[in-house]
Amino acid sequence: MEIYKRVVILIILANAFAQCGNKNSVQTSSTTINPNTEIDQTKDLNIADILQYVQTNNGKLNDSNFVTNVADVQAFYNSKNNRTVWSKKSEFTALANSLQLFIEHSMEYGLFPEDYHITNLKKLRNQLLLQNANASTILAQGDILYTDAFLQLATHLKKGRLAKDSITISADSSLKTSYFVTVLNTVIDNKKLVETLQSLEPTLKDYKALRTALPSFLATMDLNKYTYVVYPNKDSLQLVKSVMKRLYEAGVATTNSPKPDSITYVNTVTKYQKAKGLKPTGKVNNEMAKSLNTSDWYRFKRIAATLDKYKTLTTTLPETYVWVNLPSYKLKVVNHDTVVMTSKVIIGKTTNRTPELNSEISNIVLYPTWSVPYSIAMKEMLPIAKRNPGYFARRGFKVFNNRGKQVDPYSVNWSRYSKSVPFNFRQNEGGGNALGVIKFNFENPYSVYLHDTNQRYMFERDFRALSHGCVRVHLWDSVARYLITQSHAYYPNYDFLKKDSITPTNDTITYTQSILRDSSFIIADSLHRYMAKKKNMALLMQKKIPIFIRYYGCEAQDGKVVFFDDVYNEDKSVIDQYFSKK
Repeated sequence: MEIYKRVVILIILANAFAQCGNKNSVQTSSTTINPNTEIDQTKDLNIADILQYVQTNNGKLNDSNFVTNVADVQAFYNSKNNRTVWSKKSEFTALANSLQLFIEHSMEYGLFPEDYHITNLKKLRNQLLLQNANASTILAQGDILYTDAFLQLATHLKKGRLAKDSITISADSSLKTSYFVTVLNTVIDNKKLVETLQSLEPTLKDYKALRTALPSFLATMDLNKYTYVVYPNKDSLQLVKSVMKRLYEAGVATTNSPKPDSITYVNTVTKYQKAKGLKPTGKVNNEMAKSLNTSDWYRFKRIAATLDKYKTLTTTLPETYVWVNLPSYKLKVVNHDTVVMTSKVIIGKTTNRTPELNSEISNIVLYPTWSVPYSIAMKEMLPIAKRNPGYFARRGFKVFNNRGKQVDPYSVNWSRYSKSVPFNFRQNEGGGNALGVIKFNFENPYSVYLHDTNQRYMFERDFRALSHGCVRVHLWDSVARYLITQSHAYYPNYDFLKKDSITPTNDTITYTQSILRDSSFIIADSLHRYMAKKKNMALLMQKKIPIFIRYYGCEAQDGKVVFFDDVYNEDKSVIDQYFSKK
């Protein structure tokens, strides 16, 4: 405890010496006479005076600070008879010191210290130390800021900063600020600030791993905030200006000229491209823009966004579930919080993005047929049909009219159609089918699913955003075998191998006799017996397996933060919306 006190004293002294040349006091406005008149810091003002001013001025406390949770802060102090809770006599309390330290280290939680009044709190502490303003007024202002900061911290640790959307499944997203006021009262009573704030965080294994890896990232992080290059940019002059400024910041350009001559600009861009192992074209492209914008500060924002995404999940995930993280091109099967298998996946192209969703795998189809989506039929297959109707037979497709009658593709004048086509295309089951030999179905409004592919060579590529929106699974066989076991899959009305020694017996399963009589239950070792038949059939799940398709731009691996390519620019969208001014 003695060491802790010394650390706090050193922090206060360091802040004081850093700003000892600044004798200006923090300015506020008077609440007792005129809300537009500046408060004299030498006057003795209390919590009630300052809160009255804050309410009158739409949350404004002084020139640089706004109280975020005005109504809740007001209600909190009303319940305390407008007494200070973070200060006593003429100094801030040990509890306030603990909160100050927590805020200063809040980046370790994926948070931004400036969101919690850190600059003004330091100024107030310096003024109190230097005694260049009225102590009671400083303590009252600081008390309000600490209360508002705590409520913001608690909210961000529990709920995150992202708005609720269609895939949010956390009940915490509906928590009101009154909940966090209760948490604050608990801290004031038990004085366990750090433990209480940390208890608000998700307990999910992957969240904890990323949070644990974050301090090591911060230890070597370049805190400089570099110019962001908007690309593509219709304003070519603005693009040149921002690129040259960024290259100057990187030490590549010798001057920060907003209007360099063309030769200087091309040479500087080429120099950077060579240094980064990019193709030296002398022109800015998407690859170079990503390189310029991938600073440590930007990476930290991606970590912050990912940590907040975990806060949109439930406190406890299902016992068994499938997790697909799109930018990592990976699928994981998790059981009892342990990853039991991992598979490469192929996801949708940037023009056919795989959606994020929550669902449950309800059945597995062996040797599926493929009914071609209308958009693919129009954009890709109709142009081919116009050139060569033999394409359908060669690729195993059948053509049906709107009445469901099969049509000879050679009998159709395909050149007549451009904006719509009155036919449906279906690909027969088999090894040449685009879905491969297996499909995992789950209900969703996007008509996407997991499946095998007849282009398995694509799994060897690093960039695997190549599908029309569905997720292609490399290790489909291992995934199917495991899910069959976990879900107690069965094939209705199919009498198969009842005398097989590996078929479950009645005393090992708890299903009703009617199900047993009408169905054959499948276990992993029997899957290949079904596959060998090469027949189109569906295996139903007695216990549906939850599936989560998400877009998380980074994760922890072996104690370090690993970043994935922002293939859909989803992280950029989140950062632009929530953290653009950070």
